[in-house]
Amino acid sequence: IENASKDYNYIITVINTGLDEEKCNLIRRLENENFTINFCDISFHIDNIKSKLSNLYHFSCQAWYRLFIQSLFPQYDKVLYLDCDLIVLGDISKLYHHDIGNNLLGAARCHIVSENDIFSQYAESFCGVHRQNYLQSGVLLMNLAEFRRRDLENKFVYLLNKYNFDVIDPDQAYLNAMCNGSVQFVDNGWNKEAI
Repeated sequence: IENASKDYNYIITVINTGLDEEKCNLIRRLENENFTINFCDISFHIDNIKSKLSNLYHFSCQAWYRLFIQSLFPQYDKVLYLDCDLIVLGDISKLYHHDIGNNLLGAARCHIVSENDIFSQYAESFCGVHRQNYLQSGVLLMNLAEFRRRDLENKFVYLLNKYNFDVIDPDQAYLNAMCNGSVQFVDNGWNKEAI
């Protein structure tokens, strides 16, 4: 909110599976004339595939939410997904207005994968993505119109039901495999790990 442009109205939607209403109201206090904050409980949507999400390691079920945004928000053709642990130090509308053409995603490259031989082999052999083109899924500019046109959500659910892969980065691996070749890479400053 502090770094946002006054020229735009921002709609923040917190995707969740049952947040405490008192905590939601505390967050809503941050709203102003440029910011609307909504909460979207998707329990009903994710319950039918929870049994297929067995190999999450240190990841929670919440990591998969971004893969259902296309059907959760049919009113939008484009959204900007941000993980909840991010700190936005600049005006996020600059990323939202980045032109990704007909690509599925705008995303930053994952340097952890490209700079580590074991992770690079994983990206290339498991996901079929060249190590330099493996994306980070914490910040995604999503072309939902194209997601829908290519029926990506149903393809994802099909893969979950058909195969039981042990993956080290569940949602990110599926996004990389399904979106390979249709990613417009953005500056890594948009998704940089703090040290």
